[in-house]
Amino acid sequence: MTKWLEIPMLESDLKQLTKVVEEHLWRTNFVWLFADPGQLTAPPILELDMQDQERQQEAFTVCKLDKRDARFLVGTWIFGAIHTLVAEGKVVIQKVGNRNTQRTGYMVISPDAERTFEAQYGPMAMAANRLKSTRG
Repeated sequence: MTKWLEIPMLESDLKQLTKVVEEHLWRTNFVWLFADPGQLTAPPILELDMQDQERQQEAFTVCKLDKRDARFLVGTWIFGAIHTLVAEGKVVIQKVGNRNTQRTGYMVISPDAERTFEAQYGPMAMAANRLKSTRG
């Protein structure tokens, strides 16, 4: 059995995976990143676990971006790539609670390459309030 958590990610791997994740995210409006069911608040993205994404069958989690690529299904590499995209300002995250699943986590929003975030969702404060009440 492959011990995915023990496989280190090289800097070159992170750069390549970050590009792949960015390409997949541009094809969708948002994805969910779920925290463990027992957590009241979402931990930092780098502390999330892929198993918590797999448990959500109906929600559009990062696992569903590419079901043929193991990096989207197991291990923790994907969270490093998303963290990088957030740090670079290429995607926006919002801490949210999913009413359907009673889970905390994040919504990773993919802005349209042709329009600004505000043009798509309105002023940041207003968009954040709308996202907090969004059903997953």
